[in-house]
Amino acid sequence: VTKTATPEQILEVVRAGFDGLEIDPVLPMDWDGFRAERLYRGVRYEISIQRKGAGNRVRLWMDGQEVEGRRLPLPSVGVDRVQVEVWLGGKEE
Repeated sequence: VTKTATPEQILEVVRAGFDGLEIDPVLPMDWDGFRAERLYRGVRYEISIQRKGAGNRVRLWMDGQEVEGRRLPLPSVGVDRVQVEVWLGGKEE
């Protein structure tokens, strides 16, 4: 079951930085995931976080392109909405 995150949970999971958003998901083991939206620098980030197993490994995709690390880069000028997919689970590499 996918939950809807509270504003407090979103602020803990998605933090604004100078050069992008940092994604640091924490999910209870009994949650399959949750969806959230975050407005940052005029861009609406539609974020789906899914648990893919035990562990804390994080994989990110922004508009279908895999992103290395946990920081989402700023989108191109003129983009006002991005889709973010986050997988949580497995061993850290």
